[in-house]
Formats: sequence, structure tokens, C-alpha cells
Amino acid sequence: MLLQELKDMCAKDFAGVYRAYSGSWRKAYNGKLYLRFCLFDSSGKIRAHGWEKTYRGPESIPNKCEILVEGQLRSFNNAWIADIRRAEIITSINDKIIEHNHADLCEKKHGLFSRINRLKITALQDFSFSILNNAEIFEKFTIIPASKNYHHSYRSGLLFHSLECWDSIEGSSIIDDSAKEIAMVAALFHDIGKIKTILPDHSFHPRAKIIDHNHLTLEILAPYLAELDKRWESGADALRHIWVWLGKYAKDRGIPAFPEAELVSMADRYSVGKEAQRAAFSRKPERITFSYYNGRPHWRPDLPHIR
Repeated sequence: MLLQELKDMCAKDFAGVYRAYSGSWRKAYNGKLYLRFCLFDSSGKIRAHGWEKTYRGPESIPNKCEILVEGQLRSFNNAWIADIRRAEIITSINDKIIEHNHADLCEKKHGLFSRINRLKITALQDFSFSILNNAEIFEKFTIIPASKNYHHSYRSGLLFHSLECWDSIEGSSIIDDSAKEIAMVAALFHDIGKIKTILPDHSFHPRAKIIDHNHLTLEILAPYLAELDKRWESGADALRHIWVWLGKYAKDRGIPAFPEAELVSMADRYSVGKEAQRAAFSRKPERITFSYYNGRPHWRPDLPHIR
């Protein structure tokens, strides 16, 4: 259950798997010792206390580890505190243990190359492979999360999100095949600027505070676009136009000159929405149709099975 749901339901006893920020042992006003740390997930965070006499768990909590906890929720000074009875560390991001199993990640990496091989426009195919042939770009693109807490916020989340965006556009039957291939490549690399703003441990690089990742996308891809100019200048400009348009605030975008930019934007939003729905219902039985994620409501209607 998400932390926000615990608060909304005024839950008392609870158990679940969350991320944790490391803390330290402290002494309360009454002289009792307790381990203070912080639990967090996509919906928010909450302070946690492990009291010396009742706490059963590790003496220290690795920063940003995944942890199973059992405890009781109480209100103190208009804030919620989780008194933890038992804690067990499951994974540590610093140990590079991923939330998706290795086979799944290998399949996604293979799927990345197989998708590019399906491109009919060889200039776009070579453009895409040349980017991924850069070992530093490839490693970061396939390792980092897509966001810190917002969506696909797990190791390799950026890769998973980018492939979902590609697939949404590839399945469309309403646009010309050549324009579709431009949109697919634009979708695949639309967030690649995040390799300069998000680190593998889910933290932000300091530059993320002053530079939007969309602007860094054009910086990273500039030398590859310059090479594409030599073979297909119009295609390179179409990609530039899409990424520049995506980099604007939604209210400032207007109608793009190349309408396939709208498809990339829709694919991006759909992937984010589906991931939020998956997270909202990840620990819910099938009968539950309404849940929260990041403080927002999510609903899954009772849909008939179509053969």
C-alpha cells in the first residue's frame, strides 16, 4: 500500500515494501534511544522511528535501499510517524540490484536493437545506431530511471519508458510510414537528456536545478544530427523540430509545424499514465477498481474480454 493511502485511510497497523533514506540513532526527551530514518515511495514520504526496546532490524539503513517494514502509524504534532517494529533490507540501489529481473532487462535491450532494425529509412537507422554505439550514452540510457519519483522511477526505467513510447507510435495506422519512423525515433530519444540530469542512484545531478533535460537532449544529439544532415537534412530538421517543441511548456507549444510531434507527446503522456496505473494497482486485488498514486486518483473499469 502506498504511503499516501495509509495517511488517507488513517491506518494504524501496516506492513509494506518502501524505499528508505538513511538515518541515525537519536535520544528522545525521555532518554529512550531510537533509529530515525525516512520511508518514501512515489506518493510521498514519512518519518520512521525504530525504538531500541521494540525494534527488530538492521542497526543502520543504507541510503535509498528497498526495505520491508512492519509497524504502527501514529499522529504527532500534526504529522504522521511510523513506529517500526520490524525491518528487513531487500535491495540496495548502491549494490545495483534492479527491480526488474535481469532476463527482462536483457529482453528490453534486445528489443531496442530489433526495433531499430525494423526501420526502413536507412539514414534514421544509422542515426539511431550511431547514438547507441557511444558506450557512455548506451550505458546510462539503459540504466537510469526515467524520473526520481514521478514515473518509471526504477533502474532502467528510462529505457522501458522510451520503448513504450516507440511502440505506441509504431502501432498507429493514421500516418504515413516515413513520418511515423521519424516520430518513432523522436520518441525513442525524447528523454535522452536525462542521462545528464538523473544519476543511477535516483538522485539528481546539480545541473538539473538550472537546466531542463529537454535542452540537454539537443546538446547530446547535436553531433549525430550534424551527421544526419549530410544524408537527410529534412529528416534531421524534423527531429529537431519535435524535440524543440516538446521542450516548451504545454501552454506555450501551440500547434506544431510537423504534426507528428503531437504523436510523440501523446505517446509520452500515455506511457506515464499507464505506469501510474500499474503502480496504483500493483498490490491491489482484481476486485479493487479505484486507487491512488502520487496523490492522484486512478480507476480501472470492468472491461469485457474481447477475443
